[in-house]
Amino acid sequence: MSALVASPLSRNLIAQAMGSSGSVLGQNRWATLQEAEQMGVAKMKSMGYNSVADMRKVPAEELMKAAAVHSVPVYNIDGYFMPKQPMEIYSTGEQAQVPCLIGNNNTEMTPLMWLGGQAPTIKNITPAVEAWYKMPASEILPKYGINTDTDIMGKPGYVLAGDMFIAYSTWKWIDMQQSSSKAPVYRYCYCHPRPDMVIKGFEAGLAGGIRKKENNSATPSVPGAMHAVDIEYQMGTLATNPVFAWTADDYAVSEVFVKFFVNFIKNGDPNGLGLPSWTPVNNKKVAPVMMIDIDSHEEINPAVEARYRFIDSNFNI
Repeated sequence: MSALVASPLSRNLIAQAMGSSGSVLGQNRWATLQEAEQMGVAKMKSMGYNSVADMRKVPAEELMKAAAVHSVPVYNIDGYFMPKQPMEIYSTGEQAQVPCLIGNNNTEMTPLMWLGGQAPTIKNITPAVEAWYKMPASEILPKYGINTDTDIMGKPGYVLAGDMFIAYSTWKWIDMQQSSSKAPVYRYCYCHPRPDMVIKGFEAGLAGGIRKKENNSATPSVPGAMHAVDIEYQMGTLATNPVFAWTADDYAVSEVFVKFFVNFIKNGDPNGLGLPSWTPVNNKKVAPVMMIDIDSHEEINPAVEARYRFIDSNFNI
């Protein structure tokens, strides 16, 4: 969505924007068209083909298997959909000047994602942290309250892993949008954990759905809302998914979430009768964040804002 808000092909067609699950803004610039084409040629040759014409003769399923791609696409400045770096577009206010409602979940990702199968210790997660943050782990881990190995699989570790996954780039979009737009920007953090499954031998997929467990090991307890667990709540579709043991609390959280969304879609403002007051982040030194949970409320947390500012100051793109 952050790319659609920036692109000249779509930005003038948007009345308001809602987004989650990260953005195209963050610590890396987009590749140039030439760089992307060179990567494409290298990938083609690594798959055993000499031309695009040869690849077009092969069934799509076979190509996908040979490509073995398990990551997001390589964004590039193609001169059509994206004429220049998205950071430049947002910096100068060329993106859609519309109300935005943007957020993320409070524990988007498990630290296990960054541990490469190793034990959850500060020593073992340090290489991934330093590669991503581009600074010594000793400088960034305390910002999350990670001081001992026990913290890695606690909420601090999940928050760290979530920022590395998509939460930081979500914050970056919010910050860039509010800094160059006169339209209101509303920020939320979804916090309500999803209940246990009622079926055995399965586990939740990363972006929805379920899959068979590869072994009989216990699923780690999650101290918050993982990636994608918010979907049924915000869409008001809990009753259509019998896989989880929904409770009255789950339905109550969903009712509030849906009302926020409906109000924003209709009016460009999530506020409404019977809902907690939600303040836009525009021109605020510390952004007010709607914490969506059993007791949804607005929160102003200087420590969280300072952490993101610290992270952001280290990325010079």
